[in-house]
Amino acid sequence: TYATHEYKASPALLQQLIHASRPEKIDQDYYPLIREIFRKPHAYCVLVTLSRARLLDYVIPPLKKVIDLPQFDGYHRFPVDAHLLASLYHLENIEDPFVRSLYEALSAKEREMIKLVTFLHDAGKGRQRDHSLVGASLFRIFARSLGFEQEQIDEGIVLIHNHVLMSNVAQREDLYSEKSIMKFASQFKTKKMLDLIYILTYADLNGVGQEIYSTFTARLLKTLYNQSVESLEHEEMMDEVALRVTKEKSLKCCADFQALSRI
Repeated sequence: TYATHEYKASPALLQQLIHASRPEKIDQDYYPLIREIFRKPHAYCVLVTLSRARLLDYVIPPLKKVIDLPQFDGYHRFPVDAHLLASLYHLENIEDPFVRSLYEALSAKEREMIKLVTFLHDAGKGRQRDHSLVGASLFRIFARSLGFEQEQIDEGIVLIHNHVLMSNVAQREDLYSEKSIMKFASQFKTKKMLDLIYILTYADLNGVGQEIYSTFTARLLKTLYNQSVESLEHEEMMDEVALRVTKEKSLKCCADFQALSRI
């Protein structure tokens, strides 16, 4: 049924899943079925069932390193895989009316993509490299295996690369500073991408804990979103800012710059 309605797996079903014989590695012939999970309105129900049967990383290989991985950052209270499941749940059960309206306006393909992005946004944790970069790479490989279109993959990469950006800017920067707004908006460039990062940020914050997405936080995020949408009208300035941000990122990755910063 691929989760066309909400359900909770019975103990008998969980036992059958746990003890069913299977090859050591899932066959790629099953990938179209895996993709189908993310096309349905209640993907969370399927994935949480797989989690309870200890099959989540078997079916979704990018999660292998984050199953039961604790987070000692003083912010996330759940292991990574539990946080990802919670984020997906809140994506499929959006309570904020404005964010829900943005989600409902998405096409079927866009909903499918944002579900996979939400479920993999922290898959890169537990490594030495920046988890956003690793997560984007894992998403790219897996989404390609599932047959996603290149445009969807490119959008997903941008979202995972920048999945903490909206929350950080909204809570730490001056939301009436043209420089701050232009720098943020230049990472997304279109209203659709701003819609998607807003939806992802909502799901991510609620996946940490519903008290994290407070009325105050919601107001900050909506202000940042509205200011950013308005800034899209200034295309030439946006392109200049985007180029400057790209150069700044390249500089930070440069070995010479890193060595210089330690002097």
